[in-house]
Amino acid sequence: MTEATDTPHRNTLASGTVPLAWYAPETYEDIKALMTDGQAFASSHEKWEGHAKQVEAFFMAKGVPTVRVPVNPRDFSQWCASHNRAPDAKGRLAFSEWAANSRTAAKPEA
Repeated sequence: MTEATDTPHRNTLASGTVPLAWYAPETYEDIKALMTDGQAFASSHEKWEGHAKQVEAFFMAKGVPTVRVPVNPRDFSQWCASHNRAPDAKGRLAFSEWAANSRTAAKPEA
């Protein structure tokens, strides 16, 4: 499950939402090359996305909300450097949680 979701079932946001690191097709190879555990990623974006959507559906079926967190290689690398994190599964998960929480905090209250 690491390549698609970085074990999000263990890390939900305060809202109970599970953040899912999400990769764009055009930057997938760059993400793999950046990561210290890039060899654990699916061989193609299509394979990764298929698995990631299965994980997402699993949570949805259980009534657990998810949020897709776009992971841009440049932004992720900068975030890792400024937060003293390695570009690995733990770093992706921490980034996804941080980004999802930042989005939530930036939303105006209704």
